Amino acid sequence: MTTPVPRLALGKTRPVRNAGKHLKAVDNWAAGFAGFFPPPGDQYRPCDHWHPPVDQRLVDPPSARPDNQRRVLQAMIHAAAHLAAARPVNRAREKIYILTRWPNLFMAEVGVFLDPAYGKRFERRAHRYQTWTPLDRRHRSIVRDLDLVLPEGWTERGYHERQEDPDDEEPGGGRIFESEVWMIGEPIARR
Repeated sequence: MTTPVPRLALGKTRPVRNAGKHLKAVDNWAAGFAGFFPPPGDQYRPCDHWHPPVDQRLVDPPSARPDNQRRVLQAMIHAAAHLAAARPVNRAREKIYILTRWPNLFMAEVGVFLDPAYGKRFERRAHRYQTWTPLDRRHRSIVRDLDLVLPEGWTERGYHERQEDPDDEEPGGGRIFESEVWMIGEPIARR
């Protein structure tokens, strides 16, 4: 799993051809995690993460089809399960996660919090430039909506994200971006 995998971001003007071939590449990518776990982290590398090799048109609106998005997310869950199975016993505190925005999956990632303390505080986003507000699981669940299958004991946490970025074209102005963010993976004990 040490070889980088190409990804495409060709814009959204042309439809993706041969979706099955692209989805098979994502399945093969996920299978490539079997028996793999990254080396220990350090203060400069508190986590490792990998993006699936996917054409943006396959997973982002307006050209994405829900069944293709579901299949890519399920492949990411398989990749994460392979990481969990390969984790050395002495590194059990290093938790596996999947992070994605919805409905735009292109920048989704499978990762490992190599620093358990970093993993505990990762989802705390409550400042001016980025805020994650928890979504009510009774009303909103990406796992339920897409009929995803999680490994035993894994959880999902959804957030409404609000990001404010300075506007380079308008001095003193800002741009606001809003989306859903989903964390899927092993439970992380919070303090």
